[in-house]
Amino acid sequence: MAVVVAAVVALALAWVGWTWWSAERALDQQEVGSIDDRGTEDAEAAAFDEVLDVLVVGSDDRSDLTEEQRRELHTGTFDGARTDTILWVQLRGDGVSIVSFPRDLLVRTVDDGNMRINQVLEVGGPDALAGVVEGILGAELDHYVEVSISSFLEIVDAAGGVEICLDEELRDRKSGADFDAGCHDMDGVDALAYVRSRQGDRSDFARVERQQIFLTALADKATSLSVLANPVRLRSLATTVAEGLTVDDGLGVPRMVDLARAMQGVLDEGLDSFTLPAYPMEVDGIPYVVPYEPGVAELSGRIARGEELPDRPTQEERDELDVRIVAGASSAEASRVESVLYFAGYSPAVGGTAEEPVRTTVHAGAGAGDAAEAIAAVLGARLSSSPPSDLELGFGEIVVVTGAGVGTEDEGA
Repeated sequence: MAVVVAAVVALALAWVGWTWWSAERALDQQEVGSIDDRGTEDAEAAAFDEVLDVLVVGSDDRSDLTEEQRRELHTGTFDGARTDTILWVQLRGDGVSIVSFPRDLLVRTVDDGNMRINQVLEVGGPDALAGVVEGILGAELDHYVEVSISSFLEIVDAAGGVEICLDEELRDRKSGADFDAGCHDMDGVDALAYVRSRQGDRSDFARVERQQIFLTALADKATSLSVLANPVRLRSLATTVAEGLTVDDGLGVPRMVDLARAMQGVLDEGLDSFTLPAYPMEVDGIPYVVPYEPGVAELSGRIARGEELPDRPTQEERDELDVRIVAGASSAEASRVESVLYFAGYSPAVGGTAEEPVRTTVHAGAGAGDAAEAIAAVLGARLSSSPPSDLELGFGEIVVVTGAGVGTEDEGA
């Protein structure tokens, strides 16, 4: 999302007649082999006739923080550059999609074996991380953007803070979050505590949700009249954004201006956000989050085709949904599906058995079609409007009948 904010700010600077050569000089441009070798001039010149895919990384590098800052920010004493935030941002002519990767996601590398995805940057650098996420989603990246903790603080403060509204209190000693229910005007320190919190039963998945909420709030603030119509704040934000980013060699401020021109009006349509479908599992005694392959395949296809992500119900709406899982022949698959949906923010009940379909199938009762479509996307499942005769569906109820988790599309669904 930093690239979206930077692009909009760069365009605003061009509109008011300022030059941005100093911002260009402030960018830290690095070679990211696979991305730089591929090149994106032709695709970007097409002004989003196709799509642009950007890897946005939030590094927890603390090397430029003082001891006092580390205590204030509750960052601990860890040295290195692991990634608290990993986002695949797809920019299209009709919108922006964001896919979040849980930081504990299990990945396998040729040289280092099993590791969590948040370790890849530290071990192999930006090029290795780009290769890993490309392998997961089966698509190619056009650009790479990295933001450090200190840069995060400065960007939020330069934007004038963000407003985040909480349905319930958030207390987290580890991240420093200490918020009552209600709306809060958060500065950089508050926002960092909010997005780093893993408080709640869903742990890292809850943190991903908070990061997505924050990104939407930051984009709204950076493109608001209070920023764009304030020359001092706008100039400060533009300079701070440029100074706080590490980007690939092909992404400079002029390129951001080109992207921003192509994106005029796009942000008004909102941001589609999705978390990579996954579930917790121990491997060799080490806890990881493991990709749920059918759901990842569904998501990968949408990204590769440049399609919008399905509308996701709000957390309040997900809490109120009546979702039931009926096991087919495989109780293990039913357990996996329950876990995937739980960590996607749903509260499914499990009960009953049914003849196992070829593929996990989602059945929607009257009034539950949109929500059922979102659940089917998470699971990479077939969506059916005609449940079996022995399956009764109440109004608004969604029933997931688990299969083997793979299969072909049913054209009659």
